[in-house]
Amino acid sequence: MPLPPRAPPEILLTVVDHLDQPDVIRLAHVSRSWRAAAMAHKTFYAFIRASHLTSPTSIDVFCSNLEYVLGRRVRVALEVRYDPGAGSDDRDGSGLRLLAVIRLVFARIVRLDLDFTIGDNALNALGDALQEPAPLIESLDLTVRLAGPTRMMPLSGSCLGGTASNLRSVRITGRYTLDPSFAPVFPSVRTLWIEGQWGNSMSCISGSFPGLTELNIKHLEIQRADRDDIPPVDTLFPHLRTLHMKPGYNNAPLPWRDMHTATMRIPSISATIGNSWVFESYVPSLVQAIPAPVRLKVVSVRYNNLNADISIEVNGGEISRSFTFTALNTSLRAFESNRNPYHLSFAVRGIASRITHLYFSGRLVQYVAPAVAVHLHALQRLEINLTGIYGPVCDELLFDFDLATQQKVDKPRFDEYAEKLQRAQGQNADIPNAAAVTAVPLTLVVTSSRLRVWFPAHKVLQLALELRLDVRLGHAPVSIVLDELVLAEQEDIELLRTVFLAVDNVESV
Repeated sequence: MPLPPRAPPEILLTVVDHLDQPDVIRLAHVSRSWRAAAMAHKTFYAFIRASHLTSPTSIDVFCSNLEYVLGRRVRVALEVRYDPGAGSDDRDGSGLRLLAVIRLVFARIVRLDLDFTIGDNALNALGDALQEPAPLIESLDLTVRLAGPTRMMPLSGSCLGGTASNLRSVRITGRYTLDPSFAPVFPSVRTLWIEGQWGNSMSCISGSFPGLTELNIKHLEIQRADRDDIPPVDTLFPHLRTLHMKPGYNNAPLPWRDMHTATMRIPSISATIGNSWVFESYVPSLVQAIPAPVRLKVVSVRYNNLNADISIEVNGGEISRSFTFTALNTSLRAFESNRNPYHLSFAVRGIASRITHLYFSGRLVQYVAPAVAVHLHALQRLEINLTGIYGPVCDELLFDFDLATQQKVDKPRFDEYAEKLQRAQGQNADIPNAAAVTAVPLTLVVTSSRLRVWFPAHKVLQLALELRLDVRLGHAPVSIVLDELVLAEQEDIELLRTVFLAVDNVESV
């Protein structure tokens, strides 16, 4: 249906409200009335990206484009990367000219992404540009690299004119200091990313963003000698729902000493950890706030021969904590054989009595196993996903055969494993902390997201031994569920029933 060239403004605005940005831009070419309606809409703006402003020529082109857009009086989204080169102090004035043109369009900016490498010559000009009022701005991403290693860029109280009612998201990276007496207040900001070195306390930062619901802290260094006086996070940011943290690689401390007290009322917390010191200092405290019943998930999110990233998710209903361990010098084999500094039992021992469900990747069985029998006393459901268990570094894996090929049960080996399990049932009194295992029935679930996985009975018992289920068998019944994607012959089912309380299997279609 063709659009009418003329229509009441109310109808035009209603139509534009239901369109995405590309369609709004196309609508501006229909007629003058439609152009007026489209250009007045908040989704109509010019997106200008300048990723490599390193030469006077590229700066000339960018400034010309920006001046043209300014003359058309449309909204602007800017993404600018400026680096005059190593050792340069912007002596030719290119940075000053660039900032002068950007300053002219602040009143029309809806999204601003600035990445500047500047010296003392342009630092004041950048500060002046950031003081321009920006009534339309919705997102600010500011990265400033200063020439002097000890210099810090001041953010004055008149930043963005002192207020920006539409500002929702702010990302600031670099070395900054806020004026504690005249810090701007942005009550509409909901998401804040801060990274780098700040010459102020967290209280000063929180005073500028009182309405935050999501806070991201990365490699943050607060210049403050005493961390005991810093209020808890929920006191600083009373509306906060999500907190993401990534401590620095140089063991730079987070702003709070007691992480449990500081974060206990925040529903969702995630952290990326790159060394054992931070792991031991913060993970046990962060998980203390999670109420029972607790679900624990351990998976490998990235792995190769050199590195392994292990993700641990702890969920207690409305409260959740997740951690990604970036093991820079720890191979996947070290995680598989538990030769690593991130012991799962250490992380969860404070909440072991609350964990009822555990899910983990079969590739990490030797990493998870030490925490299963001895520490997770209330465990009711233990789920193992075999996907990816066969891979290029399979020589040290627990299961080193092709799971896509049907495997016949090895009866002599099954009898050997069954004897070990049954013999261990009478020796649990000699196992450290075995008495702490309560009589909670346990269901072992073997699953896979692959279409066909053949899992013979002797491998099930081998897995049970690796997980120290012999401790559980002596105190409480253990049943097994072989997921419909894990195929087993009837002979395997009958053999497993001689060891476990129940064996359920749903055959694949």
